[in-house]
Amino acid sequence: MSGMNGIEPGCGTGYVSGWISRCGSRVTAIVVSIVQLATARELTAEQRADITFVEGNAEATGLPDASFDFAISEYGATRSSTSGSSRSFNDGFRQKGT
Repeated sequence: MSGMNGIEPGCGTGYVSGWISRCGSRVTAIVVSIVQLATARELTAEQRADITFVEGNAEATGLPDASFDFAISEYGATRSSTSGSSRSFNDGFRQKGT
């Protein structure tokens, strides 16, 4: 995972993103809750993790297509709707991404 670009939809407090960051990945973490976003940023500062946090809906990130090598989600991906979300989320992966 070192040197790869990852995304965590529904990151909550950023626990998983922090773990992936410490493995050497560049991580973009998306969360809809401004309260959880504040907590995630606070915890990230304490851990000295390098994470880009985005406030918003993981189904419509506004991030460029083909930006990520992998996605990881402890809970966030299980809560997305099924109407079109897979296609828009999948557009974010590079051709050989996982």
